[in-house]
Amino acid sequence: MKHDTVSLKTCLEEVSGKTVTIRVTDNATSMLSVKRGVKGVFVRIHQMFLDAETDVINEIGALLKNTKSKTPLIRQYIRNNSDRIKKTVNRKIVTTHQGIHYNLLDAYNKINEQYFSGSISAIITWGKRSLKRHVRTRRLGSYHCPSNVIRINPILDSPTIPQYVLEYVVYHEMLHTKINIAPGNGKRRIHTTEFKQQEILFRGYSRATAFLQSKTF
Repeated sequence: MKHDTVSLKTCLEEVSGKTVTIRVTDNATSMLSVKRGVKGVFVRIHQMFLDAETDVINEIGALLKNTKSKTPLIRQYIRNNSDRIKKTVNRKIVTTHQGIHYNLLDAYNKINEQYFSGSISAIITWGKRSLKRHVRTRRLGSYHCPSNVIRINPILDSPTIPQYVLEYVVYHEMLHTKINIAPGNGKRRIHTTEFKQQEILFRGYSRATAFLQSKTF
């Protein structure tokens, strides 16, 4: 069934029992995101879902009702329609997932499932190693929107770095793919209020940030 924004909104409200506001996008990084508010839920959803079957729409509605609900149909639908995701870069991107101690793809897939219902489609890779000694002078991770690439500093690929710290940094960068940069007083605001509200939802947030603030690399 072909939906438009109005009919999709109606279907999701019927399934979820909530007031739904929808924004249909052609975002290349986040296929589906949900923000809860006092007056209901705000949904950013990729335009591919306008063509989704009833069972997929019902699963989205169930997710709006309960964020812990399983989403196998949504994930499969995104995989089946990956050719409809706007490609922003033509050049081949070389990726490295396996480090000496950690596999980035394992962390990425785990976080994508737990926090984003499998909706994030960014590429992740270890960055280049640096000879700089102090962590405060360098970035632990970055997200480049035009290429849809997350790079993680290989200084985190170490037995002295707890797994929850690496996963927090990966989560932080994945969150950047979901929440757009907002303007503020003529300047770009990367860590908006919305971003910070969702960042603390990471289960190891307090431990991870405390560790990074106290760590000398």
